[in-house]
Amino acid sequence: MKAWGRIEVSTIATISTAHIPSKDRNIIEDAIANENSDAYSEGHWVKELTWISFEYGYLVSGRSLIRTKKENPECLPDHFNEMAQMAEDLNLGWIMFDTDADVVEGLEEFED
Repeated sequence: MKAWGRIEVSTIATISTAHIPSKDRNIIEDAIANENSDAYSEGHWVKELTWISFEYGYLVSGRSLIRTKKENPECLPDHFNEMAQMAEDLNLGWIMFDTDADVVEGLEEFED
């Protein structure tokens, strides 16, 4: 096996998009589609977090959730504060929200 230098390895938790209320999913999707979205205004939770989008959902950086929860918790919706705690407890690098993923027991599920 080849000897590799120091490489940071991250864990990704894959959970259902049902853990984000539809109004917040709409805000995320608008921000992804529109670089002039209000979600990019200073202090908005979308701007405070690091996102990656894909066809069936999005990823949010665990570190950005943890940092925002510590530095600016009032800007995060409650369900994201809970996910920040999960990211910290499980040392998650990313949380992937996928439309086909399972619902996670212990996280709030939104049926809207």
